[in-house]
Amino acid sequence: MRWYRDERGGRVGKANADLDLAVDALLQSAKLDRILLVSGDGDFVRVVQAIQNKGCRVEVLAFRNVSGELRREADMFVSGYIVPGLLSGAGGDVSIPWGEVGSRVRGYCYSHHEGYGFLRVMKSASGRIWITDTRRDDSPFMSVFFHDSRLPPDISFRQLPSRNIVFEFTLAPGEGDNEGLQAVDMSVTGGE
Repeated sequence: MRWYRDERGGRVGKANADLDLAVDALLQSAKLDRILLVSGDGDFVRVVQAIQNKGCRVEVLAFRNVSGELRREADMFVSGYIVPGLLSGAGGDVSIPWGEVGSRVRGYCYSHHEGYGFLRVMKSASGRIWITDTRRDDSPFMSVFFHDSRLPPDISFRQLPSRNIVFEFTLAPGEGDNEGLQAVDMSVTGGE
């Protein structure tokens, strides 16, 4: 925050840390392997490119109104809506930990087939967000099955898969041959 005097002598605060953040990130990038930029502002695209040119990985975490160009330029984009514990509860029974049967979680559709799909849910906040293969033990993500009949009425299966649509849902045990978890009571939250 920088303080200035207006033409009447009143004290005025201006909070524009973009330039300070950009300079600091560029200076620090020489000593780091990875930078997590928490912003969706497209003004940071050139900064991201400059940091990457120095050999540093740039991951972006943001919520709404995220620049498409910034998403594409980053080495990894993560919606803040899917990070456990980052926002207040996703609703539901707060005594059930995130990722357990009966908990309310958020995720996005990464694979869709005729009549069903799979959601990617972050099961723990981890420094390994680039490991999205849920079959790996070191992945912070898990996969959740859903049937198209569970989709909210305002979402068409034709829009899927999409990392831009964030679903909120309750985790339920799988049925039939599906031994994993399935999404029920799906709604759309956040996202673009």
